[in-house]
Amino acid sequence: MARLFIALELSDRQKDEVSALQQKLKNSMQEVRWVRREGVHLTLKFLGEIDAKRIEQVKAAMDEAAFSVDKFEVSFGCSGIFPSPRKARVFWLGVTDGEADVRKLAEKTDKALSGYGFEPEQRRFKPHLTIGRARGSVREESVEYFIRQGESFQTGTVKVESVVLFESKLTSQGAIHTPRYKASL
Repeated sequence: MARLFIALELSDRQKDEVSALQQKLKNSMQEVRWVRREGVHLTLKFLGEIDAKRIEQVKAAMDEAAFSVDKFEVSFGCSGIFPSPRKARVFWLGVTDGEADVRKLAEKTDKALSGYGFEPEQRRFKPHLTIGRARGSVREESVEYFIRQGESFQTGTVKVESVVLFESKLTSQGAIHTPRYKASL
């Protein structure tokens, strides 16, 4: 069994830009655990624990979905919080350029996977980068600070040319994500 998800990778420049924002937020938001630079990605589909025998089906579905979508450009900004600012648990950045293309790729991926018997996504897809998670309750001032800083934040734009299958291993230091397969758009 392998814990898998399908995602878009950020460029090194985008990871550096997100990391710089996190560094800026760290001192004022100590109740948040920030995602490590190497762990920031845009999840298209979380698969969970998958039997190794089904990985070839996942790869085939990824190829099918990627083949049906043209390369596109994407950038990130516009901060947000799940489930809500009053119950802050996840701190994220949205897609500012290329959102329609990201949604289309996620839909095509979900549809291709369901053709192999994987459970289709029930929730509405919200493309985002998780950059932090609350360790407990978060002060209202911290939430407001995050929103203010994120309003003006914007990464550079990068061309998306592939989608990646990642294996995620949970450790005491956090999740370690290892790329296992790439499907070209």
